[in-house]
Amino acid sequence: MATLLAGGAVAALAYYVNVQNLVDEFATVAAAATFFSIGFWARKRPDQLRARLGVFGRIGDAARESQGEINAWVHAQSLRVGLLLGLGYGIAIVLLKAAIVSVVAAFSSVWIAVAVGAAVASLVTAPELWKAARSRAALPEAPSIDSARTDAEEVRW
Repeated sequence: MATLLAGGAVAALAYYVNVQNLVDEFATVAAAATFFSIGFWARKRPDQLRARLGVFGRIGDAARESQGEINAWVHAQSLRVGLLLGLGYGIAIVLLKAAIVSVVAAFSSVWIAVAVGAAVASLVTAPELWKAARSRAALPEAPSIDSARTDAEEVRW
């Protein structure tokens, strides 16, 4: 029940942000918070980095293992390289911000907000339901063309 309420709260917040025309401000805060949280979490829990990043786990391991070298390299560079790195970081934030704006903009209808909030909450509360919907075992087998011909030939006798 708590998950359903949390999903409803997130959907209601997204709808409110849209109604108040605060999408840009919300996206800015969310993008900055996301980058900060990822960096904070990666330093705090390096043992779970591979599991959390999934298919990008090897990249995360490599970045974590060479973090000292990367920091030393960054601090040894000239101001121009530092500006380029800052520019890249800024572009990454702008891209994430644009993605957040496009997602939150979809919540301009209260019904879409409710539907998405309920769907996300159901993913958390009943993951088996979604796994079964995706698995081939849950789908009936479609008859093949050969079996359809055999059935039709048997009927003609």
